[in-house]
Amino acid sequence: MSNRFAGDLKFVGLSQDGEHLIVVAPSGDEFRLRVTPMVRAAVRLDRSAMEAAKADHEGTLPPREIQTQIRAGRTAQEISDSAHVPLELVQRYEGPVLAERAYMAEQAQKTTLSAEPGSPTLGEITIDRLAA
Repeated sequence: MSNRFAGDLKFVGLSQDGEHLIVVAPSGDEFRLRVTPMVRAAVRLDRSAMEAAKADHEGTLPPREIQTQIRAGRTAQEISDSAHVPLELVQRYEGPVLAERAYMAEQAQKTTLSAEPGSPTLGEITIDRLAA
């Protein structure tokens, strides 16, 4: 295949099954391009979705995507199952996110709710309310 472009392709429509874009070259030759998640993301100019689709296509998942999904509340097992990647790969990037979450929760619990000396912390109030 040559690196030289012969001209822009022109989009003319979707295939009857809706799974391919139909494009025509300046020469009049017609081509089909399968509509994959990566193509959808490229059309939307969604770089993160393109990276994820590319990684999924290659059988991997970028660390940033794994950590984003963990932050969104998904478990390592759920991510592994849906992306078809080894659980060990996902667990490798799970630890830092869980540590970050634990740190933020600890900081929130230590927060005082009033500027007055001796005022209770959010953690103390939460424990009192849950005990009641």
